Amino acid sequence: MRMAGVTEQVTAVGGPYGTFDGYYDWAGAAVYAPGYLETDTIVHVVSNLYSLDQNKLVWSGVSQTFDPSSAKSFMTDVGKAVAKSLEKDRLIL
Repeated sequence: MRMAGVTEQVTAVGGPYGTFDGYYDWAGAAVYAPGYLETDTIVHVVSNLYSLDQNKLVWSGVSQTFDPSSAKSFMTDVGKAVAKSLEKDRLIL
């Protein structure tokens, strides 16, 4: 497994008005203003499984998580997800 990158995603949350109805004429600009911005950190990981006997790539997967609390817990969770996927694909028992 290797970390392929880290990105940030900014999302506008909420706002002063829910719809344009009745507000457009006097507060149209405010409708576009978000209540606040939320920033999420997204971590991308690539997992590869190689056959040493055949010297080739057997399986590859990409995963991502939003705002991981710690590197250790994130990698543990990714490892479990990869193992489950390998079982599903019948590459391990």
